[in-house]
Amino acid sequence: MPKPLRVAAITLALALAVVTVPLKAQLVVYDPTNSIEAVLQYEQLIRQYEFLIQQARRVPVDLARRYHAGSSDWHSHGLTSGARSA
Repeated sequence: MPKPLRVAAITLALALAVVTVPLKAQLVVYDPTNSIEAVLQYEQLIRQYEFLIQQARRVPVDLARRYHAGSSDWHSHGLTSGARSA
């Protein structure tokens, strides 16, 4: 086998070996500062949710009766009866 052909075959074999070998993931990195920050953000989110639920509850006052405005009756002024006919 000529030398350039042998180099090409070895290069091809190495390329196939690199491609077919399964990749391994990195090890898990634990950052306590990041974990504490995540827990604090989660607690703040829970507090905001509870506040919104409290704000969404109906006020224990009957607002329809409290702000009811009496309506005046509409009076007919006879606008159509006095109109001129052309």
